[in-house]
Amino acid sequence: MGERPWFLKKILILSLIFLILPSISSALETGDAYLGVFGGYQEGVFGEEDHTHYFGLKSTLYQPTLNWGDYRFKFLGFYRNNQHDQFKLGYLGAAMKDLWLSPGYQMDAFLGDGFMHFVTPPLIFEHLGLPGQSLRGVGAELQFEQGGVGLQAGRLTEGDYLIPEAVNTIDEDLVGAYLKWNGPKGSRLAGAIDYVEEEGEDRLLATLYGSLPLEIGELRVAGWYDSVSDQIATIAGIRRPRQQRYAEVGFLYIPEDFNYISTVAPLPRGETLLFGTYRFNGIRRGYYIEGSGGQIDESTGHTWLIRGSLGGYYRILLRDIISSGLHFSYQDADSGSRQVRLDEHIRYTHRRSKWDTSLQFQAMQWFDYPEAGEDRNSEKTLRWIGELRTHYRSGSWDAGAVFNLEHGDTNGQGEETSALIRLEGRTTIWFGLIAGAFFQGGIGWREDGRSEVYGGGMEISSPLPLGWQLRIRLRAQRSNLPIDTGTYLADGLETTHTTVDLFAIIERRTFWGKPTPVIGTFVGPKPRGIGVIKGRVFVDMNGNAVFDTGDKPLGGVVVRLDEGFLVETDVHGLYHFPNVASGQHHLNLDPASFPINYINPRPDGIQLQLYPRDKRHTDWPLKVLKDNN
Repeated sequence: MGERPWFLKKILILSLIFLILPSISSALETGDAYLGVFGGYQEGVFGEEDHTHYFGLKSTLYQPTLNWGDYRFKFLGFYRNNQHDQFKLGYLGAAMKDLWLSPGYQMDAFLGDGFMHFVTPPLIFEHLGLPGQSLRGVGAELQFEQGGVGLQAGRLTEGDYLIPEAVNTIDEDLVGAYLKWNGPKGSRLAGAIDYVEEEGEDRLLATLYGSLPLEIGELRVAGWYDSVSDQIATIAGIRRPRQQRYAEVGFLYIPEDFNYISTVAPLPRGETLLFGTYRFNGIRRGYYIEGSGGQIDESTGHTWLIRGSLGGYYRILLRDIISSGLHFSYQDADSGSRQVRLDEHIRYTHRRSKWDTSLQFQAMQWFDYPEAGEDRNSEKTLRWIGELRTHYRSGSWDAGAVFNLEHGDTNGQGEETSALIRLEGRTTIWFGLIAGAFFQGGIGWREDGRSEVYGGGMEISSPLPLGWQLRIRLRAQRSNLPIDTGTYLADGLETTHTTVDLFAIIERRTFWGKPTPVIGTFVGPKPRGIGVIKGRVFVDMNGNAVFDTGDKPLGGVVVRLDEGFLVETDVHGLYHFPNVASGQHHLNLDPASFPINYINPRPDGIQLQLYPRDKRHTDWPLKVLKDNN
């Protein structure tokens, strides 16, 4: 700590700025604050004698204002200790948006965790799964109608799934700048230059990507440059959309010695990978077909790889859906291995206002065939999983059950079968006290023995004075597994493993100000910002895309804003999202919330750019599906 006093002073000064400014105008606008203190104890995590204890503090503050912008501040302190290691985390984050800029401009800045821009171009081709990364440090971006420009500096990070919101830091420091430009007729161009220090080795990374609408479709191109290998990797393709379907073809080229940040961007290593996709989404039924193929370089030599997928769904009633899919891959390597993989699944979902039930079956098969002359037999693996899940929700209680059955058969290892059942429920007892419990038990069979696992737990949530809340969770599980000595199974020889987990948190969330009245009914969390998105959903009887005499308003339709915000239209078909933060948003209708014979002309939704204090009006004129019979 003594080596960087200047860094701590800057953090303290910035923290005070982020805290003081929103408090000046907090009486004028809506906002919220959260404070939680938690602690826990675990026994038998790494062994029968081992134990772990942890303690933490978490706080957040969010203050949107008309005059100064959106401010977010959060802190997470965490301590974990056991016989193997000690882990301490002190995390301070702050972000501000909008500032005092005029409408049409937006300023975003952060201290803490932010999104890394253009290490890999996001969503160039969805099925390739190019990852996005986080940056722990500082950043600022100025956005305007034609695009945006930004600066970023810090250390690349990856998530820690054991501790929510805790982040492990990768030893790669980065500083860079990026530029985004929106051209005419929907064209886009973006690029970034970053300087990275990775384990003492300096490197320069450059990224460029863009899209250009053409007569034959949308051209998408991206490229990466790494100064260490002095090589360029590229990806390019054309997507041709047509109504509710699209086709896409392209290629990915990565040199054999391309030296990128492999731990951050695990790109498929190889020479050239060709791919193609065809997807169709129907009103009542839909299917998709996609495939790719090419030559991949590995340490054992060259590999030819072919992949394909086929799937679809069928809507029986308004809320009953059957879906299925088949994934196929064929790999032929110079090492003498030819491998075929199949992955099939089928799922039935039955949804009602209070009762949800789903039945799913999945089978996975691997076949490995040696080349002629090799001294080994072919190998095959078969594994299938069946699951039945049901859940009932009432006004004061809910309950559910899950049954899982799994079977596997592998050459040289024999067969193995396991079954697991889980029962859970929750109810409100009195004075706001909520109690829940679960029980699970399972058994597994092998040729050389049997294993058992069982456990349960409970969780209690109780209100406290002054708006505080107490949550306590207790879980316990015990399992016994037979020990295989290799040549024989000793009678009665087994190992037991017990886990006890006790967790408690005292928390409080405070809201102030009066948010804008809501039109419609929220069925999810409410957004908190300073913008407005509203409109009407109706059946366009005359086809002019304008609500007028003779058109039919639709109530009860679910409008989805981004991932977590939902609102149902009122009897006049009106919806209203108040207090929406500025930035890019995705708006869409849930197809399961309106009749099947109505067609949404924008099934993929629309993208909205919301500026500070902006108000957007978006109507949804649905069309009537004509019966040609």
